[in-house]
Amino acid sequence: MRAAVVALQAALEEQLAVFTELGTLLQEEQQAIAALDTNRMEQLNRQKEPVVARQFRAVDALRSAMAVLSRQTGGGAAPTLSDLMARLPKDAQMGLAGLQKAVQEAGARVHGLAQENRGMLERFLGTVNDALGYLLRVLNTSNQYGSSGTYLQRRQVGSVMVNREA
Repeated sequence: MRAAVVALQAALEEQLAVFTELGTLLQEEQQAIAALDTNRMEQLNRQKEPVVARQFRAVDALRSAMAVLSRQTGGGAAPTLSDLMARLPKDAQMGLAGLQKAVQEAGARVHGLAQENRGMLERFLGTVNDALGYLLRVLNTSNQYGSSGTYLQRRQVGSVMVNREA
C-alpha cells in the first residue's frame, strides 16, 4: 500500500505543479488583456496548450492512483479523494491532507482567474463590436434629397446611392 500512497502523492504534486503554472500564465494573460496586447495573448495561448495537455495526463494519473489505492484498502471505488483518504492509515492521511488542500486552493484560484479573463475578453470583444458597428453606421449613410428638396440622412445596408432630382 505504501507504493500506492506514494503514487497518489506524486499525482497530487503534478496536479499542483500544473495548476501553479496555469495560474501564472492566466495572470500574465490578464495583464496582456488589460494592455490590449493581442500578440502576447496569442503567445500565451500557445504556451497554455501543453500545460492543459499535462493537466489531462495528471487527472488520468490521479484517477489511476486512486483506483489502485481504493482496491488495496478493500473498499469499493472511492468517489472522491476525501472518501479514499478516510480509509487510509493516519500517517498517510496526514501526509496527503496538506497536499490535497493545496491542490484544491490552486484549482479554485485557476478557475477564478479563468472566469475573470473570460469576462475581460467578453467586454473587450463587446467594445470592439460596438466600435465596428458605429463605424459601419457612419460609413453606410448617404445624403439624399427628399421630396421637399432637403437632405435626408438614411442608413444604407449595402451600397450608397445618391438621388439627384432636377
